[in-house]
Amino acid sequence: TIMNKWNNSECAPKAQQNCRYEHKFCEYHIGVRREEKCKKMGGIAVIIADKNDPKKILIAQQRGGADRGKYSIVQGKIDPQDNCCFKKAALRELAEEFKIHFNDTDFSNYFTLNNYINFINTTGTTIFIALVPSSLVDLSVINAEIALQCLSTDEATWHLREVCDLQWHDISSQTTTSRFANTVIKQYSRWLKTHI
Repeated sequence: TIMNKWNNSECAPKAQQNCRYEHKFCEYHIGVRREEKCKKMGGIAVIIADKNDPKKILIAQQRGGADRGKYSIVQGKIDPQDNCCFKKAALRELAEEFKIHFNDTDFSNYFTLNNYINFINTTGTTIFIALVPSSLVDLSVINAEIALQCLSTDEATWHLREVCDLQWHDISSQTTTSRFANTVIKQYSRWLKTHI
């Protein structure tokens, strides 16, 4: 789900609300959203690209909502447990949707180039970019975990079964992707030309 505004009082962009971990990246983005006066607040998203072939990214088929059946990247919102931290939200959403569990060291290794965090912005959403060796992503194991969780009917765990059919996607090929994913892929293509 994409958050259109800061609708959670525990993580609303108020003067006293900042990233609990004091990340400069988070503070900058919270400041930008404050300057925009909260009119169009977005969430976070994550692109996982193959480090050896960055034109290949991970996408998964959406199981519900307006984009049901279409493919997209990890996307979500900053929840209260993220303590207004974009980084924590991105890692949590990545684990929930794509079953890829990264820690802070992994973030430093895969989400940065020359000590700068890889990201783009679109429609009020901060999109993190991770360059990961494809050998670290075992699609058969991940898709089996996703399939197992999809058997559950517990409404409390719906967020753990939003997607199915995780796969590598060449950004130059045609696939039925969501409108959001199409927009992000176009921006990511421009980012690749200037950063890789």
